[in-house]
Amino acid sequence: MATIVRPYSDFFVRYLLGDEKNKDLLISFLSAVNVDGGFPAVIDAEILNPINLKAYTFDKETVLDVKVRDEMGKSYDIEVQVTERDFVARSLYYWARLYSSQIEPGTGYHALRPVISVNLLTFKLIEEVDFVHTCFMLMERRGGILPLTDHALFHFLELPKFTKEKEFQTSLEKWLAYFKYEGEREDIMKTLVGEDPVVGKAHGLYEDFTRDRELMEKYEARLKWQLDYNSGMHYAEQKGRAEGREEGREEGTLADKRNVLIRLTNHKWGITEEQRGLILSANDPAKLDAALDAVLFADSVGEILRHLA
Repeated sequence: MATIVRPYSDFFVRYLLGDEKNKDLLISFLSAVNVDGGFPAVIDAEILNPINLKAYTFDKETVLDVKVRDEMGKSYDIEVQVTERDFVARSLYYWARLYSSQIEPGTGYHALRPVISVNLLTFKLIEEVDFVHTCFMLMERRGGILPLTDHALFHFLELPKFTKEKEFQTSLEKWLAYFKYEGEREDIMKTLVGEDPVVGKAHGLYEDFTRDRELMEKYEARLKWQLDYNSGMHYAEQKGRAEGREEGREEGTLADKRNVLIRLTNHKWGITEEQRGLILSANDPAKLDAALDAVLFADSVGEILRHLA
């Protein structure tokens, strides 16, 4: 059975929006998000982290986000999020990394420009409201109308909340429909493609992707890695709970976390006996949790080991 390409997968979104040849799609998507949030449309955009997906390996560029700078000097970080665990903390962390990366030796704080986080979510994040698109910024808490700064903006697009199947009015609705229905609802896609040339181009790229053997192999490898990672995390949590119930102690949980961390880091990078020993000697549950959380997004085993120091 052929693999179904999920248009909201991080690998495909990187292919769709992270290529200079598709800059018109990138500008359209960012403009749709901005305008729906009450901000100006994007006129031009520069991709800050271009990569060749066909040369992609899992020891580099593990986070398949798209970093962008617009004509006003504002930076955007477009990410797909499929894991709810610690998501808000992770989102803040990635925003902070991109924001702080603007400061180089010899430059001052005046060089800092706004950083806008755009998150496409495959889960419901904010149950209190039905809005598909929410936008957060730093505000004075009593009035909710006095912003501290426009340097920190977080857009969340919750796909499970999007249920509309026809009469898409705004550009953002069309993009959400694309990510929701591409590859699954031919009837809806036919209407979208006929109404919007931007979606038409995105649809053509989806079909090109599914016919490209190299890209499909990379996509399937990415899926396998994510499944292995999630399965490993689930196993460690379940086994740890069982050990805690049966023995009333934490050593079983620690051992499982160490073993899962060894398996994941070795699968991703390959590790030395010395590195294996460092992981086996880790005794802090919080540090092990931080290291496990970082595996999917880290660029090297050294970055993982720093969480254990």
